[in-house]
Amino acid sequence: MVVETNRYGNTEYRNGKIFRSAVMDGFELLLATWHFSDNDDPSLENDRLRKLSPLIRNLVQKYQDVYIPDQKLCIDETIVPFRGRLRFRQYMKNKKLKFGIKAYKLCCDGGYMYNLQVYCGSDCVQGGQASANVVFSLMAGLFSSGRQLYTDNYYTSVSLATELLDKTTHLIGTLTSNRKYNPKEVVQKKLKAKEVFAQENEAGIVVLMLSTVHKDDLKQVKQRGGKTDKPEVVVDYNQAKTFIDILDQIKSYSHCLLRGTKWYRKLAIKFLLGSEVVNAHLVYKEVTNDKISMTEV
Repeated sequence: MVVETNRYGNTEYRNGKIFRSAVMDGFELLLATWHFSDNDDPSLENDRLRKLSPLIRNLVQKYQDVYIPDQKLCIDETIVPFRGRLRFRQYMKNKKLKFGIKAYKLCCDGGYMYNLQVYCGSDCVQGGQASANVVFSLMAGLFSSGRQLYTDNYYTSVSLATELLDKTTHLIGTLTSNRKYNPKEVVQKKLKAKEVFAQENEAGIVVLMLSTVHKDDLKQVKQRGGKTDKPEVVVDYNQAKTFIDILDQIKSYSHCLLRGTKWYRKLAIKFLLGSEVVNAHLVYKEVTNDKISMTEV
């Protein structure tokens, strides 16, 4: 029998097979006792996220303590893969990862995640429209400052835009044609190529791309085939939606989400070694003016 030990003395090779060392046994012991909340805390008794709520609150508090968002913000959702039994597990047929836990995130320019919220089931949603509740929850503390919020058609509605205007906050996003209060003249309009038709109500809301900021102005952009004119609202919307894409791209460089049976551990790893690392990386670059890449961290 051949036995080899590396210079750290924590890996053994016996007849070509790797045996777990004391270091790995210690790691698995820590993993088995890895918890984020007090099981005896009465305030968490009816909380479906009680296994993770203290960690999420702490992370969000840290995110917001060290960063002041710019004018433009973007809201979108993400899916953490999970196929086990869980009351609020989601099935999304249009996603590559169809089963998982859905989390909403509010991101700033550059990919910094400022706030997050985990979806716990429709019966946990308070009165009112569920998508609007997500917006007001994630934007808490950021109203009355003239910020611009970019959303997709799940969140965007004329009624939400009106409510946000009352809070001195603008809404820009794609809009589903059958949403309530949509003007029929715009929804039913037949457009030709490169034609733009816009309508604005007395509150300054423009649809079918909904915006409380833009008019029907065009903006020249460069494409592979040359320069072309696009509605300014579309150009700005596409730019703001990259906030989420940048976050997901940077996270993919340090991906470490492994298979497991505990849903709260998967979420914890997703937040701690995903969004938390990205946020720390972005803050470090901003403070030190060091252009270090994510792969060098």
